[in-house]
Amino acid sequence: MSPSTTRRDQLADAAITVIAEQGMRGLTHRSVDAAAGAPIGTTSNHARSRTAILLLAMRRITELDAAEPSLWPAGIAALEPAEMLAALSESLHTRIERSTPRLIARFELALEATRVPELRAEYDRAGLATRGELTDILLNLGTSHAHQKASVLIAWLDGILFDAVAGLGDATPPTKRELAGSLAPALTLLLP
Repeated sequence: MSPSTTRRDQLADAAITVIAEQGMRGLTHRSVDAAAGAPIGTTSNHARSRTAILLLAMRRITELDAAEPSLWPAGIAALEPAEMLAALSESLHTRIERSTPRLIARFELALEATRVPELRAEYDRAGLATRGELTDILLNLGTSHAHQKASVLIAWLDGILFDAVAGLGDATPPTKRELAGSLAPALTLLLP
């Protein structure tokens, strides 16, 4: 454990690993203890219930995502469409390469959130931040109906990420060129 990583972060990272590798059925206090290399009972001291473990993992994913470079590169609103397409494709490709286990865990948590209201609230809170950031970018570009168009772009993005980690893309992740090819029509529809 590095000096900047707390025991709670270590357990949350272990929960993310368990979810990504074993799915929700494998998520137990003991499996998180084992993945963290912690004594039995450690997870119970930090997260008494299964829901508390889910929230711990979701909050950590949100925190780790926020620490990554933004999916929407700085100054994107000032770029020409071709430059914007290249920057977004690069950013998306990097995100897929670097955070596949986290993406898998996030999708697992999204489905679990349909049955766990506390997790639903946490998941939605995280999603609103991303949606707000993209809406602001589209507004700065002069896009009309930016909120609705941000929703469409996020649905496309989630679909691409899902395909890259759990769909056909799992065997062969999309290249930057393939990402640009699928992103180009979406940007054409969404930009002014």
